[in-house]
Amino acid sequence: KVKIAALDSGADGMAISGSGPTVFAITNSKKKAKIIEKEMEYEFNNHGIKCNTLVTVPSKNGSRIINGIN
Repeated sequence: KVKIAALDSGADGMAISGSGPTVFAITNSKKKAKIIEKEMEYEFNNHGIKCNTLVTVPSKNGSRIINGIN
């Protein structure tokens, strides 16, 4: 139901990270992202599942090492 809510709200895709508990949706619009976020949150809450949400954008610098192990 969360996947359907995300896609119906305009997400270009939606997936589960590994075996969970993280799920994510992808869009190219900040406006749509907020709508998708609220619809996904509603579906989780509607089924008694607590959730935390985060809207973010990919880094233009790609991945990099911030701190190494000494």
